[in-house]
Parts: sequence; structure tokens; C-alpha cells
Amino acid sequence: MKGLLIKDLRLLAGQKRLMGFLLLAIMFMLGMTPEFMIGYIIMLAVILTVSTVSYDEFEHGMSFLLTLPVSRKVYVYEKYVLGLLAAGVAYVFATLFGMAALLIKGVYSGMPDYGAAVSLPLTGLAVLLVMLLMWELMLPLQLKFGAEKARVVIVAVGAVVAGAFFILKDKPDVGNKLAGVLSGLSALPDAAIIAGLVLVSLLALLVSVLFSLHIMEKKEY
Repeated sequence: MKGLLIKDLRLLAGQKRLMGFLLLAIMFMLGMTPEFMIGYIIMLAVILTVSTVSYDEFEHGMSFLLTLPVSRKVYVYEKYVLGLLAAGVAYVFATLFGMAALLIKGVYSGMPDYGAAVSLPLTGLAVLLVMLLMWELMLPLQLKFGAEKARVVIVAVGAVVAGAFFILKDKPDVGNKLAGVLSGLSALPDAAIIAGLVLVSLLALLVSVLFSLHIMEKKEY
């Protein structure tokens, strides 16, 4: 697994154009909310890790890779470790950057909001967990369908969810029940919401890993 991690980290480090785009995006987002900035940076980080699957499959590279002392199971585990590392590093970087931006803007305007800066790590953690849920869906789809088809499937899933909400909004009873559930959830303490997101993310991670292992065992290269 160590060799695969080194390969992917060097591959990501070599994508200078993407890194330059990230820096430009950060400069642009100085006018955005810190929560949006954290979500954007984490999303970009996990998408980059998922894209390494496409590089591995380019020019039948997977066939060669599997001739090395690397099992399909180890390959899957490495992709999840890489994604978690990237998301964790992105979270720390984006949160510290957001806290610094809040404090600098506050000092400059003469109205520093230290409370918002202190609470940002917890808010950023919630954003991180939501982004991880998206990543846990993307990786198995990438392994199963490849980059192009995976995008189509993700769009289709989003369309189904949007269609379901559109249908349900015309049913007052269902809409009122959903509104009541959301209202009850919003009234929960922040720690309870974070704990719930952690639990859901861990369960989704387990299901995602199992699906990815099954996909890799059945796939032919």
C-alpha cells in the first residue's frame, strides 16, 4: 500500500495546473463565506483523489499495475486511505485559512468576530462529513463505470432525488412531516448533529468499501 500511496501522491503533486487553479480559487473565495470555502477545497481534494483511478486505467495501466505485488483488495483500501488523507489535510488547511481570513477581516473592519472564528472548526467538520458522503458515492461509481459514465450516473441520481422532492412538495401531509423532522433536527445540539453525521458517514464508508471491493473482484482488465 505504501508504494501505491507514494505513486498517487506524486501523481497529484505533478498536477501543477490544478494546484494553480486551486490557488486562484482561494483568492476568488476570499469574498465568500468560510463554510463555502472549506466545502469547495475539500470537494476539490477528494475529486482529485478519485481522478487517480482514471490515470491508473489510462492506456491499460491497471492491467500492468495488477501484475505487481498488489492485490485488488489493497488497491481499493489505498484509494480510501488516500481520500481520507486528502480530505483531512484539506479540512485542516481550509479551516485554518478560514479562521485567519475571519480574524483579518474583523480586525481590518474594526469588528473582529472571535466567536465565529472559534466555532468554524466545528462547522467545517460538518461540511467535511457531508463532502465525505459524496466521495463515498463517487469512488465506487468511478471504479464501476469510469469517469464519463460515473458523471452520468451521479447526475441521474441527483435528478431522481430532485424529482422526488418536487413530487413530495405537492403532497402537504408528507411535506409537513418532512418540515417537522427537519425542524426537530435543527433544534438538536451541535454535538448531537456532528455525532449523527459521523455515524452516517462511517456506515456509508463501510458500505462504499464493500461495494468497491465487490466491483474490483468482478471487474476484468
